[in-house]
Amino acid sequence: MKQRAIQLHPCGSGRECIRFRGTSVAPVVCIDERPASGGIAELRAYPKESLYRIEVHERGRMIRAYTMWFMGQVQAGRISMLTTLRVDGPHC
Repeated sequence: MKQRAIQLHPCGSGRECIRFRGTSVAPVVCIDERPASGGIAELRAYPKESLYRIEVHERGRMIRAYTMWFMGQVQAGRISMLTTLRVDGPHC
């Protein structure tokens, strides 16, 4: 598995963006397969020990995070995970 750090920079209104094809883009952030309206700042508010996995897709355009609680629900069969990835808009 490749691992690379994404470079974030401020892009106004307290948001953080990435450079994607020469343009500043605010990443779509999904936590437990729901849009995080607070973006990166909302993700940072979670204690590290509560996160099970963080996935970075499309060079940082989409960030998907899963909490320990959510993955426990998946393992128990109460929730099923999405199998497709969409980065064409704010979709999780």
